[in-house]
Amino acid sequence: MGIISNALCTLWMNLTLLITPNQALHSVFHCLSFATWILHLLSFCYFFSFKLIPPSGQFRVGYKSLTHKGFTFCVFYPTSNPTSVRANFIGSDQAMDNLYESTTNTVNLPRAFFNLTFHFLRKIKIYASVGAPIISPDKLPFDTTNKKFVPVIFSHGLGTHRNAYSSFCCELASHGHVVFSIDHVEEVKKTLRDVPGGETRRKYLAKRVNEVRTLLDSLQQGELLTELFDTQVPLAFEKLIVMGHSYGGSTSLQIACEDKRVHDCVLLDPSMVAFKKEEELTRKLHCDMIMFESETWNTEEPRYEIRERNNLLFNSQNGSKKRAIYTIFKRSDHVTFTDLTLLLAPGMKLFTKKLAILGEVRDNMAYLVNLVSKYVELSIAKDNTEKTNQKCKELIKSLEKDTRLTNLRVLD
Repeated sequence: MGIISNALCTLWMNLTLLITPNQALHSVFHCLSFATWILHLLSFCYFFSFKLIPPSGQFRVGYKSLTHKGFTFCVFYPTSNPTSVRANFIGSDQAMDNLYESTTNTVNLPRAFFNLTFHFLRKIKIYASVGAPIISPDKLPFDTTNKKFVPVIFSHGLGTHRNAYSSFCCELASHGHVVFSIDHVEEVKKTLRDVPGGETRRKYLAKRVNEVRTLLDSLQQGELLTELFDTQVPLAFEKLIVMGHSYGGSTSLQIACEDKRVHDCVLLDPSMVAFKKEEELTRKLHCDMIMFESETWNTEEPRYEIRERNNLLFNSQNGSKKRAIYTIFKRSDHVTFTDLTLLLAPGMKLFTKKLAILGEVRDNMAYLVNLVSKYVELSIAKDNTEKTNQKCKELIKSLEKDTRLTNLRVLD
């Protein structure tokens, strides 16, 4: 908007100077110059982007990416010697393709105009240093993992990419964990337009789950990270955490149901429309779970039955002897959970129905990142001791008092 209005303003100003003898055209072009100048100023005032959330842990964050067995993933990890090169927010052409498919599902936009408008995303840097060395396990700040790194698997939402949740990934890495974020490649528009429980949704869910489990198998063998870092990177698989947003939430849930290596599951406004309700959402998990639901998505997409499915999953955990937490995050939208909203919030507010609440976007993201980080630390420390149980009670009490959360329910 800034480039186009600036170019038009310059054009009208030059035409005004060139046709000075013609008073009528002079006045027309003068008014057009003034109007596009105002539009140019408004574009800077309105089409802003929020800064990404900087990590708060004691370590800086390193970043590496690798293509392995047909898919690409990146690794966020703790480092004490960051490089001068920060990773790009948009790390591949596939990321832009996914974003275009997602955007044009509801808004008609020529690809050339999209490339021009969203090109700035390629210039955004995340808080992670490319190629930095990983810290020694001896420097880890906790003793509950026997000097091993806790592995976290993050699965992104449909139409996004592996770096689109860097605020969460960098935060966890800055506290000493190793986070793996996979680039899932799928037919975005076809999947979005598929009916709930449809063949396309289930097909790509199975593909995602296979990629994650393939990565887990390779990590457990130990050689993959040794080759990537040129050193041994011991992982505490008994503390494995899977995490995801939207379609990535359903990916994480399915992995938690299938793979007994999972210790905890973090669901960020999950889209569970690929599951058969009575058959698959009533399964008891063998691991702990926390689930956040946005306030507006349930009414925004009634055909997805968001709240009904979330309640069905949560209620089914009764008697599982595992901790389950479910809450609704007030004044939040489905897109609140991704970094893309920080960078595109005003445009989402103006041109789409995906963002209803603009003012608290950055505060909401910072709050969520901090809350998830606290939960992960509690999950890792879980050892049934009185001290850990007390920390859990304190966290739940703080959530109960938190005015940003509603409908908080806990099974423990």
